[in-house]
Amino acid sequence: MVSDMRGIVDEPSVQWQQQSLNIQPGSQLASHSQGVHGAIPAFSASLTQTVDFSVAMQIRGMERLLLTPVGDYNRISMQSDWQHPSFTGRYLPENYTLSENGFAADWSTSPFSADLQSVAKECLNGNYCLFSDYAVGADFIQPVDMYVQAERSIKYGLLFIGVTFIVFFLFEVLKQLQIHPVQYGMVGMALALFYMLLIS
Repeated sequence: MVSDMRGIVDEPSVQWQQQSLNIQPGSQLASHSQGVHGAIPAFSASLTQTVDFSVAMQIRGMERLLLTPVGDYNRISMQSDWQHPSFTGRYLPENYTLSENGFAADWSTSPFSADLQSVAKECLNGNYCLFSDYAVGADFIQPVDMYVQAERSIKYGLLFIGVTFIVFFLFEVLKQLQIHPVQYGMVGMALALFYMLLIS
């Protein structure tokens, strides 16, 4: 199940116990149609077993990556070259590292912290799917983008314009020299034009 299919570029590559699975679009769930599905050969849900699998997926243009651990005991490791993650979801990572080359984070869950088996049964029965409420992951935020820089320029612009007129007023009062209103207007227009060009 995938909440937003727009970010998937190509067909995901899924390896299940060193076997390639044929992945098809659609989740085949009545309550949530977006996603992908694939048939798992020789798998019995009644048996307790350890399964090695991997999913390779090309994703573009998305602001976050969240994964929902539906097993009993799960360990999730995430690595990225993004330098400014914001960890979100139901659980925070047990440990993480941040560096100039990106970040790495690890999550661990158990059936005692979240009963996802009952959530999965309700989803398969078509009642409701609340997997997103149990997801873990990270938001890929941009701490200082052009909008933040424009906002800061506006705030500093008001400060500099105000300080300039205060200095002119104090100079006029202390030196007893009258400054013509046209001079005030010209200075104000020059400062306003400078910050308008700076923001644009």
